Amino acid sequence: GTVQERDRLRHTLAVMLEAPENEGFGHSDRAKALQTDAPIAFVANSDVLPAPYGTLLRLGLPETSAPIAGEATLSKGIFELKGGISNRPRKNVMQTGTQATHLFQAALVAEGSELLKRLRGDGTLRMLLTALSDSTSAANDIKRMCGTVELLITKLDTLGNPTFRLSGTDNTGKPIVLQSRQAPEAATTLELNPNTAAHAIIDIRALLASPLPEGIREVLQTIFGNYRQAELTTTRQGDFRLSFTP
Repeated sequence: GTVQERDRLRHTLAVMLEAPENEGFGHSDRAKALQTDAPIAFVANSDVLPAPYGTLLRLGLPETSAPIAGEATLSKGIFELKGGISNRPRKNVMQTGTQATHLFQAALVAEGSELLKRLRGDGTLRMLLTALSDSTSAANDIKRMCGTVELLITKLDTLGNPTFRLSGTDNTGKPIVLQSRQAPEAATTLELNPNTAAHAIIDIRALLASPLPEGIREVLQTIFGNYRQAELTTTRQGDFRLSFTP
C-alpha cells in the first residue's frame, strides 16, 4: 500500500490496542490470544476463513462459527497452524504424518444433520450435493448418518464437478453410500483416535494438476505451490493442527 495507507493502518492499530480497558481491543481475550512467542499469531471467525483451510476447519471443528485462535510456525519447510476454539483450554494435537494418496480424503465424527448443514453452508463442499442427480434423496440419506463418516475425492472435471464417495452408517449400522456417477477407486480408511473429531488430507500437487479455472490455479499455486500436501487433525474439544508439507 501507499505510505498514507500504512500510516492509517498504524494509527488504527494503535487506537485499537491503546484504548481504555472498557473500549479497546488490546484488553480483550482476543488480544491476549495474540500474545505468543510464535512468529505469527491469529484470531478469526472460522465461518469466514477462505478455502482451502477454511473449508477444512469448517468440516472438522465441532462449532463451525466459533471464534478460533492460534499461531503459525515454519520449521524445516513445514508450515503449521495450531490452535483451537478461543474460549477453551488448548491441548496439543498429534498428527499421523499420513501420505496423501488421493486429491482429498477425510474421516470425521459427525451426526448427519450437522454434516448436511456444513455441506450446504460451504461453497466448496456444496459441490458434492450439486453433483448428485437427486439432491433431496441424498440430503435425507446424509441426515441418517451417524458416527464416523468418510469422504473421498479423486479428481475434478473441467467444470469443477468431483468424482467422489461419501460413506457412513445409520444408527443400526446399515451402510449409507453416496457417490458421483463415475465412482472413485477404493481408498484406505483413515484411522481416528478416540478423541479425534476429523482427519483430512489434501494432495496439493493433484489439486494443482486438476483442470481448475486459471485464476483459481494461479492463487493456489502462489500460496501453496511449494507444498506437496496439507493434513488437518481436530479434536472433539475444538483444537486443530493444520500442516503443509513440502
